[in-house]
Amino acid sequence: MSSEDQIDEKYIETLLINGKEVSRRKGTIEEIHDKAKKDEHILEPSYFSVPELPIPDITMIASKLTWEIIKSGKPTIDADDSALHVFSKKDSNWTNYVNSKKGESDKIQWKLDNLFGINCFDVIFKIITNYGAENPNVGGKWIPSTYVHFLKCSSRWPWNIEGKASVSPIINDGTSNEPIPVFTLTVNLAANQGIITKRMLSYQFNIDGDKGIERIEDEFLNL
Repeated sequence: MSSEDQIDEKYIETLLINGKEVSRRKGTIEEIHDKAKKDEHILEPSYFSVPELPIPDITMIASKLTWEIIKSGKPTIDADDSALHVFSKKDSNWTNYVNSKKGESDKIQWKLDNLFGINCFDVIFKIITNYGAENPNVGGKWIPSTYVHFLKCSSRWPWNIEGKASVSPIINDGTSNEPIPVFTLTVNLAANQGIITKRMLSYQFNIDGDKGIERIEDEFLNL
């Protein structure tokens, strides 16, 4: 197939949340871009209230600020070294944080097929967090681990998927004696054709030491 044929080739891009189709666009990549711009509000993100505290809490530790979640089309390990840990500076030993609860986000699926029914890429993921952990030495509700779990990640040449996650500054939604860390986790996925990024998808989730996880924003990024 020539480069000109690839430019004119048409696709079907589909987005599903918890198995329910919320977006379906057909056309060339450029036409899909244009339709996405017109459908900016096609999704109805769910929100949960977090007080706006402009100053990050420096008594809280995040084990990382940004990391790869998909490299060369393959997910990184979705626990242990790739998990994010949020603890108190007074005690960073995770074994001292107990009685946590498990929370899971919506299941997100993003896929692209050509008009012959051949899949170009298919990614399914959700966020898993352990929250509400207690530590008698520091009080509060803590978040021992948060990570991106992939149920599926496949691509067909010349398509390839890359992905990164990043964390906002952590704020304290509790008190100094009973701290509750809150932060935003952003997941960015890039669909590349060869070395050129053709489509991007970005999702944001609020992670709360007391309330768990909530999807707050989702959008296609058009290049």
